[in-house]
Amino acid sequence: HTHYVRRWLEVFLRKIQPYLYGNGGPVIMVQIENEYGSYPICDRRYTFWLRDIFQSYIGSNAVLFTTDGNGSFYLRCGPIPGVFITVDFGHGVNVMNAFKPLRAVQPHGPLVNSEFYTGWLTHWGEPEESGASTSGVVNTTRSLLAMNASLNFFMFFGGTNFGFTSGANNPPFQPQLTSYNYDAPISEAGDLTDKYFAIKSVISEFFPIAEIPVGNSSKGSYGRLVLEPKISLRDSDTGIVYNNTTYPQTFEALELYSGLLWYETTLPLDFSGTSLLMADDLHDRAIVYINKTAVGVLSRSTTTSMFISEGAGQPLSLLVENQGHINYGQMMDMKGLVKNVTLDG
Repeated sequence: HTHYVRRWLEVFLRKIQPYLYGNGGPVIMVQIENEYGSYPICDRRYTFWLRDIFQSYIGSNAVLFTTDGNGSFYLRCGPIPGVFITVDFGHGVNVMNAFKPLRAVQPHGPLVNSEFYTGWLTHWGEPEESGASTSGVVNTTRSLLAMNASLNFFMFFGGTNFGFTSGANNPPFQPQLTSYNYDAPISEAGDLTDKYFAIKSVISEFFPIAEIPVGNSSKGSYGRLVLEPKISLRDSDTGIVYNNTTYPQTFEALELYSGLLWYETTLPLDFSGTSLLMADDLHDRAIVYINKTAVGVLSRSTTTSMFISEGAGQPLSLLVENQGHINYGQMMDMKGLVKNVTLDG
């Protein structure tokens, strides 16, 4: 994969060169990797290779740095020789203690929290924006500035995971919302929050802040929008590719990155009574249909089995949704029906 990483980086790094601090631009730091220390394999060939690519394009025009968790385990494999080391942590910690693991591997230089969490991401099924209180963020910001540490707010402006790029955490499997509002000081909609003004106030205790008028994003009224069904997902041939197989295939086998897969078989003519439908390796969520009627939902996050008691000779279908790929670790997170679906099996 390094061939493609190099191709992409070479295009990207050329594009940002005019914006580097040494070239008169606003970019003062460029990060190499992200929390590589969380990955237990210390592949120095990889990290040195990555450092050398960045160095060849950045030179001394910006500071190269790494980011890792603020624990000795994370700082075992994350740092790269010749690259400035930073750590990340959120509110509610003793900041002096939080920087001690960093000082053990980098005795000198500025103390930098390059991912100071202003909130947290939201997974499906969780209360929205349940991450970080304004008072907690403000108090820890004050503590960081009081010890002359530097910090980068993550996130300062809430964002959006466009399309199917939201991703997931693991373990356990926790798919993330499309929204990445993050309870940030500036919301996903571009509005200033109470957290924004509280952070501004605490920064003003240490540095002068110019009074620049800043307001919410402009809004408009566009009337009522009514969405009407036009095409049935099941019955339409638009964009649907059919594939008959003995066993269910994954998204990857069909060269699909995201979206939905419709799996269908026929229940035996002698099917009767109640049977347990099991999809133990469902990745990630499925609506179960018998004869085109929805009868239940299975989910990797909750339950992957249900009882069915009807439908002899009728189609049994599972509409499987890829809710987002796990975005770190060694697991190959294939999607779809990774193993067979069984009845009483």
